[in-house]
Amino acid sequence: MTKLSQLLQDAVRDQDPTNTLDEVVARASRRSTRRRVGAAILGLGLSIVLGGAFFWFLRAADPPSPPSPNTDTAPVPRAADVRCEAGRISLLDPSVRPDSDGVHFVVENRTEELVDFSGWGEVDPGESIEFVRPVAPGFVRVSCYPFSAPEPQPDEEAVVEVRDVYGLWVPPVLECNDSESVASVNPDYFGKTDGAVTGHPPSVLRQLVSGLHEGDVIEPAGYPEAASPVVRVMREGRSIMVASLIQTSNGDWLLGGSTWCTGTGLAFG
Repeated sequence: MTKLSQLLQDAVRDQDPTNTLDEVVARASRRSTRRRVGAAILGLGLSIVLGGAFFWFLRAADPPSPPSPNTDTAPVPRAADVRCEAGRISLLDPSVRPDSDGVHFVVENRTEELVDFSGWGEVDPGESIEFVRPVAPGFVRVSCYPFSAPEPQPDEEAVVEVRDVYGLWVPPVLECNDSESVASVNPDYFGKTDGAVTGHPPSVLRQLVSGLHEGDVIEPAGYPEAASPVVRVMREGRSIMVASLIQTSNGDWLLGGSTWCTGTGLAFG
């Protein structure tokens, strides 16, 4: 049976007895049109759904894009491994991150002579020593050469980048006004302990310095747990004094090298 015959039979079966033959044919034609429109809409809907599913499948099958390289997230060693060899120096990694007490350098002497490391100390043949220094973030040149030589050769020097990953460093620098000059003192105690005081570094400076204002803030500078502490005095948001402290054998503190801005009223004693 053809589609047209089926539509005519349906139209006749459902017709009103009062309808004419022309009205029956017209009704069958409208049904055919509605079925074609409905089929087209259904086909379009299926195309959208299937197309979307296929697009999702393609997206899901695509491998994820690799992340952009970011050197800031790369791991940084907590100690610089330095190897002193005959006529040269080598680094296992060109960068290092500081700890709360400073920057660590593990130095291994692979030569048969006593060597000097950057003027910070000597290392015996076959020995490995760890040095901790209050090196500021940035680039520092280190050297490793035998005492038999007057100075290091180019291959006996290297540059290490100190990367302050955790923001431990507080700059121990003065911020004097244009009308102020810088004064300094570097007492030499020759092992004496006269004038030593007890306490933690900020309170020690408060005991040793006069002319502090009520709103002055004394805080650690450099690295917070350095063996030789450095403190600074902050007044109205600027640093007006920087001082190092020296610990005696009995645990008390003496004032070491200090710089301050004149005109601030600060004095010792």
